[in-house]
Amino acid sequence: MAQPPKIIPANGMGDGAETRFLVTAVDSSNIFEWFETTLPFGSGPAYHSHQRTDEVLRVLAGEVKFKLGGIWYDLSAGDTCFIPRSTPHAFTNIYPDTTAQLLGVVIPAGLETFLRVLETALAHGPPDEIILAELAVRFDQAILGPSLAVELGLSVDGKTVTL
Repeated sequence: MAQPPKIIPANGMGDGAETRFLVTAVDSSNIFEWFETTLPFGSGPAYHSHQRTDEVLRVLAGEVKFKLGGIWYDLSAGDTCFIPRSTPHAFTNIYPDTTAQLLGVVIPAGLETFLRVLETALAHGPPDEIILAELAVRFDQAILGPSLAVELGLSVDGKTVTL
């Protein structure tokens, strides 16, 4: 059965989370997810790829450094990036005085569940490497390297990022 239309109020990110899902897997019958992400200085995922997931990211505010298939790009507000499945990628905000904002779509759905499970796994400190490996396989995440903040040696609050 088709899902009913959904209205998403423009009330910020809500509950302090960095990612807010506008259309969830439930809304789209697992076809896609649509989300907003705030990206403070030095934040962003590890260098990774997905074998079954395509991703589109649009910079809404700020500037974001992307690494796509080993090539570096600087994207600004209004720029859009299509990341086909199997493409190694990561991104970060390298500007300490600004918070970037991204609008993204993943096809098929699954990112929201991965982020919630990962958040639970990280709630009590760094999880066991075996658990992380199992999560990566379960949620189509091949971790290929550190975050770009680590690779670039960015310093947050006087401390070098070590994610």
